[in-house]
Amino acid sequence: MRANEVDSPDEPVKAKDLWTRLNSHASGRRSGDQFCVYVCDRFVVPALSVAQQAQIAEGRLALDKLTRELIRDRYAY
Repeated sequence: MRANEVDSPDEPVKAKDLWTRLNSHASGRRSGDQFCVYVCDRFVVPALSVAQQAQIAEGRLALDKLTRELIRDRYAY
């Protein structure tokens, strides 16, 4: 058993699962996180400028970064 698999006696498993999920959302990474995909599709992509679209196409700007910034700026939990 790995160290991170050991349950802390004072923290319920559901609380750990909740914090893991919230941290995943806050990361802004779209891969494997449906919340981040929805935020990106609904709020980030429609607001992209032509210049930002070009930067994304060239690999100089990442949608994950923009998604993370939007989530951290607008949402609190």
